Amino acid sequence: MTERKLKKVVFITKPGSPLLNLVNDDNFEVVGIIEDAPRGTKTKPDNESSLEVFCVENDLEYFYYYGKDSKDLCIDWISLLDLDLMVVYLMSRLLPKSIFSIPQYGTINLHPAYLPHYRGPNPYFWEYYHFDLEPGATVHFIDEGEDTGDILNQKKIKVKKNIAPVDLKKKVINELGMELIRKTILELQNGTYKESKQLTKGEFIKSPMIDKNKYEEYIIENDFDKEHLLHFAIGTEPYLRNIAPFSNKVIQPLFWKIEGLSEEIKAKGITVDKSFLFISNGKATIQLKKYYGEGNKAKLVNFLSKLNVKI
Repeated sequence: MTERKLKKVVFITKPGSPLLNLVNDDNFEVVGIIEDAPRGTKTKPDNESSLEVFCVENDLEYFYYYGKDSKDLCIDWISLLDLDLMVVYLMSRLLPKSIFSIPQYGTINLHPAYLPHYRGPNPYFWEYYHFDLEPGATVHFIDEGEDTGDILNQKKIKVKKNIAPVDLKKKVINELGMELIRKTILELQNGTYKESKQLTKGEFIKSPMIDKNKYEEYIIENDFDKEHLLHFAIGTEPYLRNIAPFSNKVIQPLFWKIEGLSEEIKAKGITVDKSFLFISNGKATIQLKKYYGEGNKAKLVNFLSKLNVKI
């Protein structure tokens, strides 16, 4: 293979991304960052984002990408930089070929799962759902599909059950993912990279987004044993704020914190007993206790009183 000199690299990511830790790597030159806007954004906001400030402070070019309405401007911006490579992590939309094909050596993506399993935008949820204790990360070329490009590097790790989402993401992305990104860039640069086609036949676990209002179905309508149910609940705890009967906006300051498994297996469903909430699939029961953040407690008292729940 011919040695590649990756003199100009651009990152496509979001504020707070661990990719920013690689900006000053001595082995390649990052010349700019494209900030991927949240879904639904139609224009660049007037105020500077933290990522734009970061670019100014580090003498990097900056572009705010908000989808098809900014595509032509993005193509012009990239073309002027004469890029060798683009690196993507944390993107809420698919890149069109007219953009990802511009750099001389293409565009690579870090996906927080071991492909071809968990293709899609929501791998962590589904890894918890399937009680997968060997998650992984994959670096692959971007093509016109969703997480379907040729694989350059991937690796699995082992994690303990009941690992918190923040700790899982730290291990998969901040540690393993950044290691794979750096390794891949260096292999592309010195010509030692190997790419492999992703499997297209077989049964693969997908990772679509879910309707948060239907989370109750996932946590209750299953046949998980107690260890599986607790692991899934811990991994998806933010969704608990959307379950009935506590989805009314008036009680937003109220959160349910998982305490663990209940000794008593309740009937399938969600029940409230004073300061506790119980979630049961009929085989195991999770116990949660209410926690107050900032807010109007009087409204909480009024709302919960209608449910005959005393504070």
